[in-house]
Amino acid sequence: MIRRPINELHQFLGIGIGIQKNVLNNLISPDIFLNINKDALTIILTNLISNSNRFSKNGEISIRYQLAESCHLISVSDTGVGMDIQLMEQINQRNLQITNRNSITHKSYGIGYNLIFKMLEVLNADLVVFRNQPFGTVVQISIPSTPEVG
Repeated sequence: MIRRPINELHQFLGIGIGIQKNVLNNLISPDIFLNINKDALTIILTNLISNSNRFSKNGEISIRYQLAESCHLISVSDTGVGMDIQLMEQINQRNLQITNRNSITHKSYGIGYNLIFKMLEVLNADLVVFRNQPFGTVVQISIPSTPEVG
């Protein structure tokens, strides 16, 4: 079940989302069930929603699900400031290079995305980041619809 962990995350992250005056839209049907490692998915979604919340104010964060031909797609989109192109490319290539550990990038993305990368391995999943039009960011997780998913 995907919707319940997101609702639980909403309760957990609710204060921070309220402070930023963002709206969290869980657009995943309650009928969607995936036989995957719930803890890994929760860690990924917690980090993604937290990042979206941190870089959005008076905006929206939406979580969606789509069944594709050979995978399950879960996306977290926001209407925040968005990521710069270089950072998106590094994340998409799983090559996040942190040169200055005191930089805003390290504090805001570095640790969380490295944890996300580890949890993606647990799920045998992939991730892609792209711009949300007209502004913001979309992070899409692709989980294979095969029995070997953790």
